[in-house]
Amino acid sequence: MLRKSLFYYLILTSLLLPSCEFRCTVGDSDKKDDSKKAYKPVQKDGALLYNGIHLVTRGVQVEKAYLVTDDEQADRIGEDNFIDFKRGVKMVLHIKQGWKEVVEKVRIGASMLAVLENGSVLTEEQDLFREYDEKGIAAGDSKIISLTLFYKEGDNSRPVSIKVSFKVWDKQGDAFVEGDYTVHTR
Repeated sequence: MLRKSLFYYLILTSLLLPSCEFRCTVGDSDKKDDSKKAYKPVQKDGALLYNGIHLVTRGVQVEKAYLVTDDEQADRIGEDNFIDFKRGVKMVLHIKQGWKEVVEKVRIGASMLAVLENGSVLTEEQDLFREYDEKGIAAGDSKIISLTLFYKEGDNSRPVSIKVSFKVWDKQGDAFVEGDYTVHTR
């Protein structure tokens, strides 16, 4: 009788095992992995935002914001925000209106901060447009603003996530656009 019970137990166990799934995690399993996140386009305050770009604006109206490679192809970055740093990554802002014009010129500033996932600062720029302070920029040219990030990989080519924060502001008025996005390498 014991042999028969053991036989049925083994048959039942062998039928159940194929329907089981085994998982193993190490560390904080509740921690979200943003590198697997897909960023769907979002409409916010009339702006179409791609690639998980978050924006806050005052006095300026943004039409759209997205990421592209900074090379001749200027390929759009996919919704997963995985990039190849050899090609660079460029954040593009299309501005509808808002910069204050003086004699058909605008004067804007732009800052950028890129921080690695471990908290190390990759780059920090206080004013990327400071060379245009005196002569300004043609009003038409200020409708499309792009900020580029290049990463020179060293011997350590392990995958990283980088959070990029930026601000573009009007030096002749109080309008600004600020925001952030995160990109990942493979």
